[in-house]
Amino acid sequence: MMKAQSKESYHHGDLRNTLISTATQLLTQHGVAGLSLRAVAKAAGVSHAAPYRHFRDKTDLLESIAMYGYTRLTDVCQKAEKNHPNSPQQQLFDAGMGYLHLVMDQPEIAHLMFSGMLSQENCGEGLKQSGSMAVHSLAKIIENGKQLGLYTESKTEDLTLTALACVHGIAMMILGGLIKRPETKTQLQILGERIYNTLLMGLLKR
Repeated sequence: MMKAQSKESYHHGDLRNTLISTATQLLTQHGVAGLSLRAVAKAAGVSHAAPYRHFRDKTDLLESIAMYGYTRLTDVCQKAEKNHPNSPQQQLFDAGMGYLHLVMDQPEIAHLMFSGMLSQENCGEGLKQSGSMAVHSLAKIIENGKQLGLYTESKTEDLTLTALACVHGIAMMILGGLIKRPETKTQLQILGERIYNTLLMGLLKR
């Protein structure tokens, strides 16, 4: 059985990352109401004062968790672009599936990112930048398709928001019980393909 790493053995950056990782797990298990800096400290095996060296308060910690979610979305988009350099349509599909997997795997993080719980106007610069980067990464995929003449002449921003709203809407309907939750990865894949094919009908140039 592994022992919790003592607070003295953490490097400064390691402790911050460990606290975010621990908080993410607690958020997934207990929701926002069950998350506190004290609970995170206890789960991470550090002193109750340790989290306050890295986070001003609970909101600051929640913003860091949301940043993790946006960073994951950015990574998904960049990976899709790298894996399919000659197929913007496959890039878009993989990016959408990556988003659905994030929401299904960690719904509390998705809720934190998109429910309005954290104000984009009053949040820290780190959260603003990570959110903008995620949207920009998806816009890059849309732009790749436009460069090849695949999509309509609508603004890239409009097409990006349309694609994001489509996938996000389906994801939230699943979490809300309005659409039956896929029980297997295969079922999620099939649902993703249905969404994607319908979305393409609106994006493709006629």
